[in-house]
Amino acid sequence: MRKSLIAALAAAGTFAMAAPAQADENLLGYSYGAETLPKGKTEAYVWFTDRRGKAEGHYDAQDYQIEIEHGISDKVQISGYLDFASHHI
Repeated sequence: MRKSLIAALAAAGTFAMAAPAQADENLLGYSYGAETLPKGKTEAYVWFTDRRGKAEGHYDAQDYQIEIEHGISDKVQISGYLDFASHHI
């Protein structure tokens, strides 16, 4: 079991290093700035929100959002969203 875990972590690390990624900070939290992506550049954001607990009974809810942005020109970009939700009440 331990050897397979180490092998899986090594494979994941190798895969992560094979495709370089860059991260950028969202300066205003949930607010969007006015900057657009350069022409031909693409960004993807993945948001996970987990809500749990209730005074009585059982409540679990998860929201997932995938956003993909693409720069059409240096001043115009297009964005698309996929939203998913899961509830267990």
